Amino acid sequence: MNLVEQFNHVFYPRSVAVVGASSNPVKQGYLCLANVLEGGFKGRVYPVNPGLDEVLGLKAYPSVSDIPGEVDLAIIVIPAKASVSAVADCAAKGVKAAIMVTSGFKEVGTETGADLQDKIRDIAREAGMRIIGPNTIGLVNPEISLNATFHPGLSVGRPGNVAIATQSGGMCSYL
Repeated sequence: MNLVEQFNHVFYPRSVAVVGASSNPVKQGYLCLANVLEGGFKGRVYPVNPGLDEVLGLKAYPSVSDIPGEVDLAIIVIPAKASVSAVADCAAKGVKAAIMVTSGFKEVGTETGADLQDKIRDIAREAGMRIIGPNTIGLVNPEISLNATFHPGLSVGRPGNVAIATQSGGMCSYL
């Protein structure tokens, strides 16, 4: 698979799993799932949470490997310590890409965080999986009505000719 095909799974997924989907409206797992749904994404959406049967009206799955269909993109919103096994589960399922919203890796400056990030990198590299993050707000693609962020109230907008990529502790938004 060439690089363009690999990144198409990030920016143009046909299916999205939200690992750490939550029924609690103040949690990032709720916000990520709600944004995917409210943004109007037309692909399949799979909430993943072993403690829930349903989230926002969708059947929830205990793990990514329990999802019956293919998963192009996983949005991972769980504690850093649990992320290694979640990425391994995604790799075993054949997930092509992941957005790691989760924080607590190299950016916190601890040896444990760096070790976790290195393990995730190694798993993804072995599986040929692309990862955006960790500690990212996510991404928005208006062409397919995908809001894969945890930012409440961020609209998908309309497709156009401008792309914005940022890296900081802040975020880029528009009025």
